[in-house]
Amino acid sequence: MKFSKSAILFIIIICFSGILIFFRLTRADFQTDGAFYSMWSVGYLDYLFSDRQTTPVQWFFIIPWWARLSFHAHPPLVFIIQNIFFRVFWENEFTALLPFALAGIGSLILLYYIAKKLYDKNTALMAVFFLGISTLFTWASRVTYLEGVVIFFILLAILFFLKSFEKQNYFPLFGACLGMAFLTKYTTFFLIPLIVSYAYFRDKKILFSKKFFVAMAVFAVVFSPVIFYNFMLFKTRGHFDVQFSHIFPWVFEAAQKDWPILFTQNLVTSPYANFLNIGAALGIGYSKIFIGAILISVTYIAAQIFLRKKKHHFLFLAITSLAVEFSFISPNIRYMAIWSPFLALALAVCIMDFYNFVIRDKEIQTQKKLLCIFVPLIIFFASMEIYFNMNTNIFAKPMGVKDKNYSSLRAEDLGFKNLEKHMLEIWKKDKLFSSDVKAINALHDITFYDVNFADNNIYLYENGLDWFATTWYLERYKVYHGMIMSSDLTFWRSSQTADNWFALLQERKMKNFYYIKGVAEKVFNPSYYANPKQSELSGFVENEFLRSMEDNAPVTVENVFDDDGVLIFKVYRARLNE
Repeated sequence: MKFSKSAILFIIIICFSGILIFFRLTRADFQTDGAFYSMWSVGYLDYLFSDRQTTPVQWFFIIPWWARLSFHAHPPLVFIIQNIFFRVFWENEFTALLPFALAGIGSLILLYYIAKKLYDKNTALMAVFFLGISTLFTWASRVTYLEGVVIFFILLAILFFLKSFEKQNYFPLFGACLGMAFLTKYTTFFLIPLIVSYAYFRDKKILFSKKFFVAMAVFAVVFSPVIFYNFMLFKTRGHFDVQFSHIFPWVFEAAQKDWPILFTQNLVTSPYANFLNIGAALGIGYSKIFIGAILISVTYIAAQIFLRKKKHHFLFLAITSLAVEFSFISPNIRYMAIWSPFLALALAVCIMDFYNFVIRDKEIQTQKKLLCIFVPLIIFFASMEIYFNMNTNIFAKPMGVKDKNYSSLRAEDLGFKNLEKHMLEIWKKDKLFSSDVKAINALHDITFYDVNFADNNIYLYENGLDWFATTWYLERYKVYHGMIMSSDLTFWRSSQTADNWFALLQERKMKNFYYIKGVAEKVFNPSYYANPKQSELSGFVENEFLRSMEDNAPVTVENVFDDDGVLIFKVYRARLNE
């Protein structure tokens, strides 16, 4: 089989982008919201270990069937996909990240066909190249936030929508993909004004065609589980899910009772202020020179629309629809990843239009002079973005200054992976440990009220450790694998005593008491050192272990180091009833 030059170039671009996405994919620990998203997905369970952001398993004790149709904070599709990957492969970080990385590769392929349909093959290749090297897009494909998957379904829906103008039989597929995009995340709402406005400009009859109504019907059917979930949520709790409850002020009070941490006050943000913050938010995700080129390109597209260049209608409407949406949604940087394909396409269009303008000049010398300036300039800002990208996402240690040489999006290896590896060697010997994921149907499947503590181990960890990381690396083993585990603060509250934990646990005939104590500053929540009281309890517990060791009691301590050999955790063990 003989490949064309464009096909070979396309393969090279995809392979290079794939390296940026997959190389050292598990470099950083799971942190922030992506950690508990993945924890949810392991057993498809909506639960957050919190009495300030409660979920159906806490409201109803036995989870109603309808409560599995969606999640309290987001629609369910990403969690379903991750759950399937966990079932087919294995339960670890790489499997958790794999759907997002594959979605990133798929998004590059989809953008190629979209750009080719809207413009031409060369513009499509250029757009895929710029998307593939862009830091924000690579980052979204390497973390377990929802954006990596939602970009894929956005582009899939757009591709079938554009193909529907040529053959209306594609409309049902468009409707299904639109529904899946909405099942992934609600920030896909910008697709509605984009689709309606573009159809109106291109061929308004489409909006009233039978096939278009079929597409909307298919969309409604695909999205119906979330609609029914919210109906039942309103019926039983008086509010909708987190996102919809923020939209409807009249359910705010009811939502505040279940989620006081999220509904502290009824915030009304300024659309004008949000609009102005879009550029600043996007600027975090790209190198300075790359974002400058993007701004020039977007300005160029807007100018072309002013000059009535119809071929840019779709791209202009996409960027405008996103701008309107994020005028009403605070432009959090992680949300902004869905801009990436459209900004890459705008950059490609601007460059290709300039190139075509140059080669139309009949003066060969003029062509050569302009291209001698223009081509090195493109190579320079592309190289700067690649360096910024790798420094943010791949390098073990970043070089240079944050926000100048790498993005503040960069996540670090905190050492929790090493802690998990150390603890797994202990947990696998625990008679309660289940290698299979335990099915959770009720609250008592998570708590240990009905567990016989006699002859079992208990595992406590310091309360100030990074909450998100402990959700994935520690609490996950309590929820799905049967370990008796808790933070020291939670245990102290439940035991109602701080006099002698060793005596209390011996009285309950527990076999071993393990305590995980943080040492390195990086493993703690940001507020830990700001509030000295947070360390009082852990200091008390550690002193109990140290005092017992001085008294020659059966107490040992093992150290856990990060990859650089720095001490990050101490794991104490007290033999209570052996």
